[in-house]
Amino acid sequence: MYPLEAEAWSDFAVGVAGAGAALTGLLFVAVSINLERVLALPGIPGRAAQALILLATPVFAAIAVMTPGQPTWGLGVELVVLAVVVGSALLVGRRHRAASSHSGRGC
Repeated sequence: MYPLEAEAWSDFAVGVAGAGAALTGLLFVAVSINLERVLALPGIPGRAAQALILLATPVFAAIAVMTPGQPTWGLGVELVVLAVVVGSALLVGRRHRAASSHSGRGC
């Protein structure tokens, strides 16, 4: 198997997907249990959202790698789209936090 083929990375992708899903789930439960405290602290809801996005991203990337029968260019397109969506979400969240801190809300 050629190392640049997606099939060569399938076992690694399974491990990444499992670990990422477990960590995302743990963070989601922790935020859900402490929701009132998380929402009461300035800046923490945005950071929690950012952490959830960053932990879920490898899961989606691994799912793209594990999709059987897709051409290499298809995987490339999926990963680029994922990067654009995640990058945009993080940038919007960062700008929102910056605007909130300048307006005095501290969120």
